Amino acid sequence: MFPMTSSLYRRICFARMRIAFLLFCILVALICCVFVIPVRNVVFSSAIEYAWKEIPTSNLLQIHYSKEIIPDGVYQIVACYEHQSPRVSKSDVNTSRILPCSHTENASLTWEILQRQHGRFLPFLNMEQKIQMLCLYSVLSEVLSDVNVEHFLVGGSLLGIMRHRGMIPWDDDLDIAVSFQHLDIIKQTLSCVQGFELTIRPHLHWKFHYSGSDYPFVDIFFYQMDESYVWSLTYYIRNTFIYPRTDVFPLRTGIFEGLRVPIPGNALAIAKRIYEYDKCTAYPNHVELRDPTLLREHPCGFVVTSLDCRELSYIYRMYHLHESP
Repeated sequence: MFPMTSSLYRRICFARMRIAFLLFCILVALICCVFVIPVRNVVFSSAIEYAWKEIPTSNLLQIHYSKEIIPDGVYQIVACYEHQSPRVSKSDVNTSRILPCSHTENASLTWEILQRQHGRFLPFLNMEQKIQMLCLYSVLSEVLSDVNVEHFLVGGSLLGIMRHRGMIPWDDDLDIAVSFQHLDIIKQTLSCVQGFELTIRPHLHWKFHYSGSDYPFVDIFFYQMDESYVWSLTYYIRNTFIYPRTDVFPLRTGIFEGLRVPIPGNALAIAKRIYEYDKCTAYPNHVELRDPTLLREHPCGFVVTSLDCRELSYIYRMYHLHESP
């Protein structure tokens, strides 16, 4: 072997230093891409959900990949030895506080809506159906209150109370969240309400509805929380149900179609951050999804339609559009 000259040795050391420095830079870049939120959001813009943009990556990984909890015996039928009789009925709903659907009485406005191809944004529920929905929720709220179970509005219902002060006009259900720790008492209590049924579905996504009819209904989702965040245990809505705990608790009261309902303490900030608040989006409703052959007055087929909410200002009054939370 030939002896290594000092110049060759220096070149090898310098090359090793360059390689080490390059690897260090790559490592720093990877750490920044994954854990520095602004950089991560740019690099992974196509993969990061709109609602996740302000959540640290470590929390996202912990929450998003947490195992789904399936309690033992959750699908077993509840034996009701005594049925609870609701204290509220449809006659108790204050119809004067329900948001009006003026287009139903205005043929020229209906024609204008269709001419502008805004048919997907016509209200789905008529007044009688809204009364049924609000009565259903009132019964649910009463029963949960009787057993000291706290709940709050989430999803489209949360967006609706902030942007419309009631239901999103083209929505067709109500969404609430309850703590997973109350699952057993919720199952036992809601299964034994006279005139109503609880449907226990997979993935901790339950439905409360009138006996003998699966519509209208209230969606019930279960949440888990740690010291920083509150998130859904239903994996397919977790992309829009991860809230900072300080934005949720303590809860406050909002007015929803004349009803006093519990909502997150910083509901507007959640609605602005989690949803594209200024964009109105119409999805296929539950009736369409159950019966694709059903003919309705709402044309345009089974598509998702989105537009700037200001385009619908000739139909509906909306609040907090294009404002900072």
